Amino acid sequence: MKYSFLLSYILVFILALQFTTPTVDVIYASSNDYEILLLAEEDKNTTKPFMTALLEFKEKETENFSFSRKEMSPKEVTASPKDIPSLIVKEDSKVIGEISGKSLTKKEIFSQLTATLNK
Repeated sequence: MKYSFLLSYILVFILALQFTTPTVDVIYASSNDYEILLLAEEDKNTTKPFMTALLEFKEKETENFSFSRKEMSPKEVTASPKDIPSLIVKEDSKVIGEISGKSLTKKEIFSQLTATLNK
């Protein structure tokens, strides 16, 4: 009897894990022409270069971007968890560039971002 309760508890726990949807932290920047989405995992060292590059971009960019933070499911941002961290750049709702890679430096991310926006 004692083991059947434990077994049923474990089964319920495993089933609950199957139906939970993971979320992704998204820093969303938009202007009249462009959208930039930073997909990140909270408290990960691999996200720091992306955040720093986006902050540097915000300081140097002349176009007005408004920034916000959201939690979204990977399906909402059309990216899978293996693509995190990454920057997705959209123009008129179409993806024109993606920057991803855990080994990229801030300088590489910044230069790819500005090159994508200046095409």
